[in-house]
Amino acid sequence: MAEVNSPKIEFDKKGSTSRFNLDVNQYADNFYDLKIVGSGGTAYNLTGYGFSGTIRKHVGSSITATDNITVGFDTVGGQPLGIITARVSNSLTTSFQKISPRYTYDIIATEHSSGYKRQLVSGDVNVNLGITQVGGGGTDDSD
Repeated sequence: MAEVNSPKIEFDKKGSTSRFNLDVNQYADNFYDLKIVGSGGTAYNLTGYGFSGTIRKHVGSSITATDNITVGFDTVGGQPLGIITARVSNSLTTSFQKISPRYTYDIIATEHSSGYKRQLVSGDVNVNLGITQVGGGGTDDSD
């Protein structure tokens, strides 16, 4: 369930996009509860919608770029309450570059019955670089 401090993202079907920046921890599973609200600030029923999202190095990067990462979503049970959970798994965060730990993302909502798509939210992704790489034999303190 969404926490008290979950960001409220307005869904208005007019094409305006909310901005919300994500802080992602490298080498960790990251979950972001987003509370989708209507223009009156009440929960928006998301039943009948699907969600897709992408993280890229920058807005103009190619869809086939190696730094293109797909964001997964958990919506079971939360859709009538206006809650979606975006997840960026540790298997994806290991590929984030240490040299330039800033990315951009967006999330698209698609209404199944009409095929109507809109950009729901976008923003920057700030990567908190990890030190311990799980599954890599522990830490590397040779530096």
